[in-house]
Amino acid sequence: MNKISNILCSALRSALSGAEICVEEYASLSAQEWGELFKLAARQGVLAITYDVISKLPREVQPPRDLNIRWAICSERIEERYRTQFEDASALAELWSKEGIRTLVLKGFALSQYYPIPSHRECGDFDCYLFDRYEQGNLAAERAGAKVNREWYKHSQIRFRRTMAENHLYFVTTRKGSSAKALNRDLTEIIGQDLKLLPNSKIEIPSAAFTALFVTYHSFTHFDSEGITLRHICDWICFMKAEEQNFDWEVFYALCRHYHFDRFVDVSNAIAAQYLGFEPQNPSIVKESPYTERVLEDILWGDAKIYNKGKGKWYNRFKLISNIYAYSWKYRDIAQSSAMRYLWDLVVGFITKRDKH
Repeated sequence: MNKISNILCSALRSALSGAEICVEEYASLSAQEWGELFKLAARQGVLAITYDVISKLPREVQPPRDLNIRWAICSERIEERYRTQFEDASALAELWSKEGIRTLVLKGFALSQYYPIPSHRECGDFDCYLFDRYEQGNLAAERAGAKVNREWYKHSQIRFRRTMAENHLYFVTTRKGSSAKALNRDLTEIIGQDLKLLPNSKIEIPSAAFTALFVTYHSFTHFDSEGITLRHICDWICFMKAEEQNFDWEVFYALCRHYHFDRFVDVSNAIAAQYLGFEPQNPSIVKESPYTERVLEDILWGDAKIYNKGKGKWYNRFKLISNIYAYSWKYRDIAQSSAMRYLWDLVVGFITKRDKH
């Protein structure tokens, strides 16, 4: 942690947990340091959330005018992207509903609802699950003029209007073996009944138990392969503040231990509590980890990003293999496995295409 990362964490504490804004911290920033703070917030996926605090500072303490304007414009673009995606996702769900197909949202909009300002949570694709109507959903989208890519076994990619939707056949990368298939079954069983809808849409929200396990799995796999950002921790904080009393922690921890997610959950809670102001109410929640500082350092300054660089699938594959060796401590200390075991599962899954239940 350095001065800039400390101030970023301070801003997130104020934005998400209501901590008092310490004006003196920002008054000490030079123009160069303001620029560094902007870049770090952007890299961590929390640009608009941070600006919620920056915009409330006294005018004489705010960033240099050019940067302030740029920050405001970037935040507006994040809001507009969110509105566009929600409009398109709602239209797609409406289209499917007319075909008798239910739409369950994963991550994204399911998590943004917990934020103080939902549209300030940066979203990627619209991840969804259509229960047992996966291919019917693909075909319905195609009839409506969408382009559907079925190349990947885990989900199809549907380009609908201005938004990319990922229609999931599986929740996890089931080709990794029997444990992954078991996790997929566990997730399917805890989706929940009588699910709530996102406001003004036909998009259903999964149970708190499902979201807790799925978000943990998703963040954990990103952490292993290419690292995570503070946005992942912010997702967890906002979800936990709303839902920590609404699922069985004994069952959740048992599943995490079984799938070796427990150390990742502990270190996520520790970072959230010690650096971002999260105060869990449930006494079952572990708030300490011997890996807190190392994981936080990796989140802030790691350079393992793979995807969304536009360099093609073979670059992605070679970079993934490189990361496995470069960050072998993650597999040993956090995943309680080994880099070689992870690589073996990837290779065998790729060759045999063992994606069936």
